[in-house]
Order: sequence, then structure tokens, then C-alpha cells
Amino acid sequence: MNPGLIIIYSIFAVFVLALGFYFWFLLDVLIRGHDLPSDKKARQMLCRIIAQKAPQARNFYDLGAGRGSVVLSVKKNLPHLRVAGVDLSRFRCALAKIKAKFLRRDVIIQRNDLFKVDLADVDVIYTYIWYDLMPPLQEKLQKELKKGAIVIANTSHFKAWPEAEKFVFDEKLPGDFGTLFVYIKK
Repeated sequence: MNPGLIIIYSIFAVFVLALGFYFWFLLDVLIRGHDLPSDKKARQMLCRIIAQKAPQARNFYDLGAGRGSVVLSVKKNLPHLRVAGVDLSRFRCALAKIKAKFLRRDVIIQRNDLFKVDLADVDVIYTYIWYDLMPPLQEKLQKELKKGAIVIANTSHFKAWPEAEKFVFDEKLPGDFGTLFVYIKK
């Protein structure tokens, strides 16, 4: 076969795969909703908060883990933690698992509904989810979490659960964007 044709077919195959991947991502967003990724500043602040507020913590969960950037960052900066991420999207979980394998990070990625996960043994929880999910999540956490567990919420916060502290990681963002809310279960 002509080497020029092999190159053309190879380029075409890569293009088709990339296009398929892109449409799979769009379909996932349409079905599962928008992914809210935590930026680098938020992840750095999160690791500092955990190191400061929960140095003896053993279990960390990211509820709504998306593509895994938070779980991978936490595991890198706090390797003693057992780190788990939960997300309902098969696509996002697959991406998170691929990234974890590539980076050789021992994390757990669960495809599950965050309202169906047992959180009784969790020491630290992080979440960056839509405002409308916060009231039912607050109810779940109040029932399941052990005393002293820490909950860190990015941007959206619990209205009826007074926060222990607020940490602003990006002053340039309006309102509560750029803010981590830290709660301690009483």
C-alpha cells in the first residue's frame, strides 16, 4: 500500500476518533448535566484546609467528582488519605480512572448516585454541585456523617447549616464564586 495513503487514513482515523469522543462528551453533558470542575486554586486551598483542619483524617470523598481532578490532586498532596470520588456519569468516571492509572494514583472512582453512597466512615467530604442539590445533600450528611467530620463545599453552600469558616481562593470572582465553605458535623 502507498505510504501516503497510510498517512491519510491514519489522520482520518484520528480525526474520526476525536470527533466521536467530542460527541460522546456533548451527549454526556446533555444527559448528566454540566460538569463543574474545580480549578487549580480551589484544589490547592482544599488540600491546605484538609492538612490544617483534619491532619488525622483517613477517608476523603469527592461527591460529584466529575473527571477526577480533585481526587487526583488530593491524593498527590495528601498521600496518606484513602481518596474516593463519586459521580453518576459513566463517561466522567472512565476519564477519571484513565487519568488515575496514567498518573499512578491509588484512588477509588465510583459510578454511583451521591445520595446512595454510604458516608458513615468518611472524615472529609468535598462537593461542588448545583445549588438545588444542596438541601437534600445537607439532610443526608446530617443523618450519616460521624461527629467531627468536615464538609467542604465549593461556591454553593448549605443555607441551614452554619459554616465554620469561609476561605476565598479567588477574590476576582463575583459573589460566592471562588469561595470554599467549611462545615464541621456536630
